[in-house]
Amino acid sequence: MTSGNLAEEPIEHRDEEARRKLGAIADRILSHNREIAVACDDSVVRVDGELVIPVRRARGYVPRSVPVDVEGPSVLAVGAQQKSTFCLLRDGEVILSQHIGDLDSAETLDYFDRAVAHFQELFEVRPEVVVHDLHPGYLATQWAKSRGGVKLVAVQHHHAHVASVMAELGLEGPVIGVAYDGTGYGADGTVWGGEILLADRTGFERAYHLRPVPLPGGEGAIRRPARMAIAHLVDALGDEAVNVARRLMPHVSETEARVVARQAERGINSPLCSSMGRLFDAVAAMLGATPEATYEGQPAMELEAMADGGAADAEPLPFLLDNGVIDTRPVVRAVVEETERGLEAADLAARFHETVVQFTVQACRRVRDGGGPADVVLCGGVMQNARLVGRLLEGLTEAGLRPHLHREVPPNDGGLSLGQAVVGASRVAGS
Repeated sequence: MTSGNLAEEPIEHRDEEARRKLGAIADRILSHNREIAVACDDSVVRVDGELVIPVRRARGYVPRSVPVDVEGPSVLAVGAQQKSTFCLLRDGEVILSQHIGDLDSAETLDYFDRAVAHFQELFEVRPEVVVHDLHPGYLATQWAKSRGGVKLVAVQHHHAHVASVMAELGLEGPVIGVAYDGTGYGADGTVWGGEILLADRTGFERAYHLRPVPLPGGEGAIRRPARMAIAHLVDALGDEAVNVARRLMPHVSETEARVVARQAERGINSPLCSSMGRLFDAVAAMLGATPEATYEGQPAMELEAMADGGAADAEPLPFLLDNGVIDTRPVVRAVVEETERGLEAADLAARFHETVVQFTVQACRRVRDGGGPADVVLCGGVMQNARLVGRLLEGLTEAGLRPHLHREVPPNDGGLSLGQAVVGASRVAGS
């Protein structure tokens, strides 16, 4: 039995709507003569040994508040487009909402609107400041900009991720923030997602980031991970990319490979992207993971599962750190060479994970050695990968750094509003 909803829509909690929308797909619907006042999803937590990673924060956690030492006006932070949550900040505490869902439909946006109104009434808060993401296309951003009589503050996506960990754990900063996720609107207008930031509660500097590659077809590359693989192959191998793509991914037709390669080379509907999530997609596709992603994060999850069957003491693949850029072209070339040499996909998947660990640790150590802090926060949706997080904790500690993780707030976009609220309040208080 599960709470019922159509894909990407909020859970149904009215009998009439449940029968109308779910009647054709549910075997049974359990009803009751007492109506549900407030819909709230199940919470989801990933447990791997002693490692506990919150994935979705809802029933059992909400509306437990997070204390913060930020003074100033009351704040509403509206989160992101995916895994939407919002939060209220008042009198030194932040109250984070339950999981809302992806703001991709009128139904979810209506649920979001009603939930905000309910929280404001329940906690007697009338926000003076509304904080939103930089992305102009997010429905949450557009909703925020439609509010009247409030001060608006825009916060960069990955800065908000870093600040969210700082807020939950009470870190003053500055910190080194490792923010690895799928996509987020960058301060330069490109797509970010493989970021190592030097950050505090009011601002950040981009210390390191993945080498940007094209995102062929935009969102289409997320559903079809082979497109991202071809983009990385074009970047690493040039004219050989199409032939190599056909050998590694036989499900890709020659026509598709050539069209996607041309898109990437010419930048046709292919924004530049420094995303770690998309790098995981690319490597997963090259190693034989799903041709079509039917749910978010599927290729990366398959790659993690694949790595569990690989060598425990995997050696990293070659990479290059140069002038603030993590150059992954040597990684991609090595994946191709080792695959064609006959190395098992499981061993290559394990080596890829270890590669991400090693270049992250080295980059963070260089930031620290250059006068930066020793505190490192790990955040973003990629940090739901237990294998990666476990090794990062070990590697950073061995390098003399102090790693920090969320404990009760998701590292994915479900925790973004917390960081937005603290950054927005801190900026207003300091202005």
